[in-house]
This record gives sequence, structure tokens and C-alpha cells, in this order.
Amino acid sequence: INGKDVTVLVSKYIQGRELDVEDEDNYRMAEALLKSRGVYMHDINILGNILIKEGVLFFVDGDQIVLSQESRQQRSVSLATRQLEEQIKAHHLIKLKRAETEENTEDIEYYKSLIADLDALIGEEEQTPAPGRRFKLAAPEEGTLVAKVLKNELKK
Repeated sequence: INGKDVTVLVSKYIQGRELDVEDEDNYRMAEALLKSRGVYMHDINILGNILIKEGVLFFVDGDQIVLSQESRQQRSVSLATRQLEEQIKAHHLIKLKRAETEENTEDIEYYKSLIADLDALIGEEEQTPAPGRRFKLAAPEEGTLVAKVLKNELKK
């Protein structure tokens, strides 16, 4: 590329085995390795996306590897990443709706957790104000008073 040699990973030549991501320790170790590199893999939980050979991990399906939450504090993500994550969220929302329609509790919890993880990654967490730092709704008569004042001001 641009006159330089580039190492390319061709997964069919890796004589490793699939990393069992259903094993919690394996999953956490792979996730920690990605995090240490400043990235996050949306489909890390898919069997076959990570191979292991002699204790070395190979992330063979990198199309959904994006900047981690911490890396996003130093630089912004690309338009392609934003679009990818919008599509991923839309997919999760569709699957969640289907699970709710079918009353599949296990899938409901699963897709809710995926959506929460994605929201945390992209910074869309629901922010709750500190205790004692909430606005109060005005009494209905106060709202009417404001409307009357505005109406009178507009007449001028």
C-alpha cells in the first residue's frame, strides 16, 4: 500500500482453533486485550471471530472493531463507525422488539444488555442528576400565568 509492504492476516492459514468465547475467562481476556489496544469489537461474542494458536489471539473478523470508550475521549470516531453503530443498534432494537412480542425473557435481557453496552460505548448513557439537583414542575396555575404574560407581551 502506497509503495510499502503491509502484513495481511489471512485466517485460512492460521492453524489455530476457535476461541471459546462462551467461557467467561476467555471472553474477558480477549476483551481486555482489545481494550489495552484502545479498541472494542462489537461481535466479539460470535464463535469463530477469534482464533487462538499457541496462546496468541487472532481477531479474524475485524470489520466491527472500533475505538474503545476511552479512545473516544481523545479522538472522534469516523462517519463509517457512527453509521455502523447506528445499524448495529437498529438491529438490536428490532431483535428486542421481536423478543418482547414473543415474550422471550432470555432474549429480552440479552438484547437489552447489548443495547446498554452499545449506549455506554458511544456515550448515550442516561444521565441522572445528582440527588437534590432536579427541576420541579410548575403548578398548573403558574404555567397559565406565564402563558397570559407571553400573550400580553405579544399583543404589544
